[in-house]
Amino acid sequence: MVLQEQQPPEVSRTPLHQLCLTVKTRFGDDYKLLDVLSQMLTPPPTPAITSAAQSLSSLGALDEDEALTALGRLLSQIPMDPRLAKTCIFACMLRSVCYHMLAVHEAVNVNMNTALLSSGFYSCSGADMDKGIVPCTCPTIL
Repeated sequence: MVLQEQQPPEVSRTPLHQLCLTVKTRFGDDYKLLDVLSQMLTPPPTPAITSAAQSLSSLGALDEDEALTALGRLLSQIPMDPRLAKTCIFACMLRSVCYHMLAVHEAVNVNMNTALLSSGFYSCSGADMDKGIVPCTCPTIL
């Protein structure tokens, strides 16, 4: 097996949805995602940027002018896929986190799940495994 001379750039290894949220958080709402990301040394493809922006907009993280919404600010702080992060936020708002949802997240990204649990984002106790529900009190995001 031959190793590559250089690793691919981190921008191409980072999920584009999360990168878009990070860009909007760092650069503010004055800049469009396409303008900022197209100036990178190795920019993502333009259709991918447009698709990610539309996806975040339909998720409610960006408004029609590509400005971050309150939900978008929360999603940018959670180190996971924005769709799953929104699900976690809504579950916490309803004071109930589905055990199966956390298991799916663990299966997708074991290291990130440990980081979330150790960071205190989930402050759940008293698991009711028969019903698959973990009662949750997440004062961090409420």
